Amino acid sequence: MKQLKNIITFFFFITIIYSCKTDKQQPIKQEKESIKNNIEKPEIVNNYQDKIVKKAIKETLKKSNRVNIDSIIKDLFLIKEHSFYKIAIGDALATHKEKLKKDSGDTLNRYILYDKYNKKLATISTDPLKKEIIQAIEINSEKAKTEKNISIGMTFGDLLKKHPEIIVTGSETEKCTYANHGNITYRLDVSYNTSFKIENSKVKRTAKIKSIIIK
Repeated sequence: MKQLKNIITFFFFITIIYSCKTDKQQPIKQEKESIKNNIEKPEIVNNYQDKIVKKAIKETLKKSNRVNIDSIIKDLFLIKEHSFYKIAIGDALATHKEKLKKDSGDTLNRYILYDKYNKKLATISTDPLKKEIIQAIEINSEKAKTEKNISIGMTFGDLLKKHPEIIVTGSETEKCTYANHGNITYRLDVSYNTSFKIENSKVKRTAKIKSIIIK
């Protein structure tokens, strides 16, 4: 009988020890999950080869030893009034040339910005008089969004909700229509055979944004 009590006591303690071990492992697992987006320095260098992303990470690491990758990517794809993907209007072309590829067959001195998967993000145009200076950026990536959350593929109706005062003009030579707000221009997939201002009421609400231009 005494031996049976000892066996029961032994298994009772084993159960308690195992339970404590499991409880300790659970917070560790949760902590690992919670820091997935707060990657430490060595892992960043190995896992993120995109030069622009790495540069943004290094800038963040000057202030903190941890970074939020999702936050950095979101900021890179944010279309600001004067910049996109760490390239700003007025920048010297030479400072970004390693990220850009010359648009083959193009005579207008335009360059293409690709991501690390060789997918086109934007077209960079330089000043006709100062070819070493960036004059305009035409964004082609659907991932990119303005500060008002406007992106390629949205409709003119969506655009009007965000910017009711937007000004629309046509282009006979390019066979397209532009909606302008501040330094940001939205190229629409409709044409009205005019180079003059178009009343907003005459523009199809279903017309879609083909690209977003900053200049």
